[in-house]
Amino acid sequence: MKRALIVLGATMAAAVLLTPGSSSATATNGYRGETDAGGLIAIRAKFDGKGEPTSARSLRWANIPAACRGYAPTAHSGDLRLSMKVDDKGNFHGSGEISTGAKATIRGRFKHHGATASGTFRLKGTISGCVKADTGTLGWEMTRK
Repeated sequence: MKRALIVLGATMAAAVLLTPGSSSATATNGYRGETDAGGLIAIRAKFDGKGEPTSARSLRWANIPAACRGYAPTAHSGDLRLSMKVDDKGNFHGSGEISTGAKATIRGRFKHHGATASGTFRLKGTISGCVKADTGTLGWEMTRK
């Protein structure tokens, strides 16, 4: 019973971390999913009057595995404010520097009229406890929540 509560608590903490906003209106604009390495990833999107995505923003990730040159592998969680325009084919991309100096890069494409999105993510540079971290290019898939 105690172990089940611990697992439930950890799951709820990850869900709170990756909730793109606090209001119910914002939550419907949020996408959450996983990378092919098992970490969690989320973005928010803005939509036009027809319900098609026009921009992607507010990138967040949790427990993304990273190689750490000269040290044991690690995992990283973080967020980055981005504003990425979505083209007429549903594609978007952006990059930025997080507070530790590492560069986060995301590329993606909305599919099925914005119901899902998929793409790649990479984090490279200095993170807590690792000067030369690199996740490598990770695939991800998200669904609209």
